[in-house]
Amino acid sequence: MIQLSDKVLEALNKGNKIEAITLLRRERSIGLKEAKEWVEAYDRKQNGASLSGTGPERDEAPGAVPQLPDDVARALARGKKIEAITLLRRAHGLGLSEAKAQVEEFQTHLQTANPGAGPESGHTRRFRAARLFVYSAVLASFVWAMVNMVDVASSVIVLIYRGGYDRARFTIEKLVYRNDHKGGLSWGFAGKLSGRGERFYAPSLADGKALGYRGLKERFPPGTNLEVWYNSKVTGTLFQHRTIRVIPYTPDLAGSEKSRLLWWVKFCLVPFAALLFLAGRISRRNQESGSTIPPASTL
Repeated sequence: MIQLSDKVLEALNKGNKIEAITLLRRERSIGLKEAKEWVEAYDRKQNGASLSGTGPERDEAPGAVPQLPDDVARALARGKKIEAITLLRRAHGLGLSEAKAQVEEFQTHLQTANPGAGPESGHTRRFRAARLFVYSAVLASFVWAMVNMVDVASSVIVLIYRGGYDRARFTIEKLVYRNDHKGGLSWGFAGKLSGRGERFYAPSLADGKALGYRGLKERFPPGTNLEVWYNSKVTGTLFQHRTIRVIPYTPDLAGSEKSRLLWWVKFCLVPFAALLFLAGRISRRNQESGSTIPPASTL
């Protein structure tokens, strides 16, 4: 039985098998395969196995994974074989062929113990891309739903106070606008309603983006009368470029506001819920499949 030097034994006691193999090769001028076999034979003996004959036993524990430094294992987990070989050479002063052999042996052991391990397959990359897309879509749909929550709030207020709305006539005095620096110009009208000065913003009427200032002024000159719903008890605050104190007249006020709520549910809430469900399925699938590379601490 070969006698191992104190340096080799010290490396083995520290759990650094690669360093022990490197030291043994230098000391004995033997090949990588032979040095590895003697080191593993010593390990088996230390664990209670016996050495017989003139050489080491060749049987290895099924699924055993060679030891690699953490940074090398992480590089392999990312599918960067060349980087893993480079890191291994720097860590242990190995030659290119030796480091390459160690890395490939690691991959062979790993793929035998865990099929599908090693560099990412095209299917894995597509799965990760799909997962990133779905997660991004969830975030975008959430933002979209929150932005349009302003419309939901305005419709809820109108429905709560719908009993206080009366049919009235709004007389336009001039065209006005409000610049919020985010949504651009919000066009509306200043005028009189029941002898009171009011403002009337209704995107469905004052489509400034399509008509512009001149087009709106020609369509709604001063003195134009518009049929509206009016409730002096509610706030005059703008909700998404819309006033709720003064609302364009529709025969069914409650029905029109419910339609606005239904639009939000259909085009904001439902897509967000569906994407959230899909993201949850993907997350569970990812957890069930687990990592294809064992944690570095177990190598």
